[in-house]
Amino acid sequence: ASDPDRKTYEAYMEAYGQNGIPTAFVVDKEGRVAWVGHPMDGLDETIEKVVAGTFDIAAARAEFDGRAERERKMMELNRLFGAYVELREGGKT
Repeated sequence: ASDPDRKTYEAYMEAYGQNGIPTAFVVDKEGRVAWVGHPMDGLDETIEKVVAGTFDIAAARAEFDGRAERERKMMELNRLFGAYVELREGGKT
C-alpha cells in the first residue's frame, strides 16, 4: 500500500496517537474503530469478540486511554532522566 499524501496516516496513526509499525485497527460492524494496538497485543482475541458481538468497546476505550496516559508519562520520565544524565555528565548535581 502507498500513502503518498499521508491522508491515511493522518486519519489513523496521528488521530490515535500511534507512531509505531505495526499498528492494527479493528473496525466493528457499526463502522467504529473498536481497538487499536500492536497486532501481538490481543488482535486475534479482539477480532473473535468483535465478530461474535461480545467485544466491550467502552472497556477497550478505557484501556486505550490508560495506555496512552502511561506512555505520555513514560516519555516525560525519559525526557527528565535524559536531562538529569546530561547535567550529571556536565558535573552538576
